[in-house]
Amino acid sequence: MTWDQCKKILCIRADNMGDVIMRIRPGGELVYISPAIEQMIGFMQSWQNAKISMDRLNEIHTLEDEEPEHRELQQQLPAAFARQLMGGPTYR
Repeated sequence: MTWDQCKKILCIRADNMGDVIMRIRPGGELVYISPAIEQMIGFMQSWQNAKISMDRLNEIHTLEDEEPEHRELQQQLPAAFARQLMGGPTYR
């Protein structure tokens, strides 16, 4: 029995016992990760996602308003729109 065969048997046995998680990389090589490491990696990914989201929210919060608050708003409807609301013709 070769060393590679022994490694595979030991890793498969450990995987069956729940001690490690076996992953296959795109290159075809096997990677063995313990559940504690897997959980820590998941936590770090979640933390990074939350940090990116908070940074984006902070960036949006600090932007100036597109319409200033002191801008005077129009108080009356345009004549064409008012006629349309009243059911009259919209042309002149």
